[in-house]
Amino acid sequence: MASSITYDSTTKTYRIPTTATVQDIMETSYIAPVGATLLLEAGTHTFTSQLNLGRGDITLKGEGRDLTTVVITHSDSTG
Repeated sequence: MASSITYDSTTKTYRIPTTATVQDIMETSYIAPVGATLLLEAGTHTFTSQLNLGRGDITLKGEGRDLTTVVITHSDSTG
């Protein structure tokens, strides 16, 4: 897990700062316990490659509609 990502074991929440890379988030999802939340902190998160968590038993969400923005600059070669 990237050192900038913090974990609260009481709430099973990983706080993902805007400096985290897609790779950091994916690595965190691999070690997260069932029911964990990956919380994108307030600010703009720019993803330059595909984000694939590879599982459906964790949640990825932002801190709020007006607080967290996700920008995807990755383009799929299939169009």
